[in-house]
Amino acid sequence: MFSNLLQVDVLQKIILNIVTVSFWEALFLVIFTYILMGEFAYLEQPEEDEFERLIQKSDYGRVFIPALVGGTTSSILRYTGAALQVSLPLFILSILITIILFGDIFNNSTAAKWILRASAFCLLGIVAMFSSEYLYIPIVIYGTGNSMYEINNNPFLNFALSLPAIIMQYLALAILIAKKRTLSKTIIFKTIFESKLLSTITIFLLIFDIGLMLAIGKLVVFDKILINYSLFVQLLVIISTFLFPILNISVLIWSVYYISNKEKSRQEKASDSIRCLIEKIQSSMDEDNNNAGQIKLNMLSFNYDLLEIADYLSTNNKKGERSNE
Repeated sequence: MFSNLLQVDVLQKIILNIVTVSFWEALFLVIFTYILMGEFAYLEQPEEDEFERLIQKSDYGRVFIPALVGGTTSSILRYTGAALQVSLPLFILSILITIILFGDIFNNSTAAKWILRASAFCLLGIVAMFSSEYLYIPIVIYGTGNSMYEINNNPFLNFALSLPAIIMQYLALAILIAKKRTLSKTIIFKTIFESKLLSTITIFLLIFDIGLMLAIGKLVVFDKILINYSLFVQLLVIISTFLFPILNISVLIWSVYYISNKEKSRQEKASDSIRCLIEKIQSSMDEDNNNAGQIKLNMLSFNYDLLEIADYLSTNNKKGERSNE
């Protein structure tokens, strides 16, 4: 397979593809991952503060080297005949491993959690990349009658076909940058990555989505199994495949959001109970000593409320211990 690398025309195609397509796809994935992780310094600044640039000079190595490694890996595998189900995992791994190597995290006690977050956000970036490409590539393939093999074999056609997706990907980055938010610090991502169960579910869900899009994409785009079906059926399959990962990721996020809000509500209720206790105690202290019966009733109420708060705190602590195991 790699004997093709010795051919001049193959080397030319690899270099052209790196320069025009694969480097920019890999760069999107790297920056997307870093932004969601809050790895750029400006994301730590208050919203009203101005920043000069997203990528500081000190960040060049950890941004551009993973992108170059990933882009080169992708191009070499593409033009040496590697199957998509082989080249895609290797592309992801090459970027992830390089990001981790430049992460300077190995002496950090939170290294495992950092790697887990990087993996999850990188996989989410792959889903975003697939989604942007799947929006129009099948329609172009069926409309023009060309095959993906022909397009991939021509770096200029490949660039023309990839350009809309690349533009969409960088528009998505622009939106994230404009928000000036470290999304990994939101309550949803905090809840996910503080729980091993939710983290595992998220990773497997993203892998499942990528695998599904990869399998259907190969059948629809490369094998053109819908060629003899009506336009309605083609669009139905394409749109369904595009929407499925978006829907199940949305369900996960909204489920976590609901759980987080419920937990927050319980905390607020406990806080309100404490405030209420303080007010009752103050009120009882201000009452006449002859009103012993009322004071006794208040004390019974105090005991009941304190037991409720103790039960809540005990349950919450046990959950925290389980999530840290």
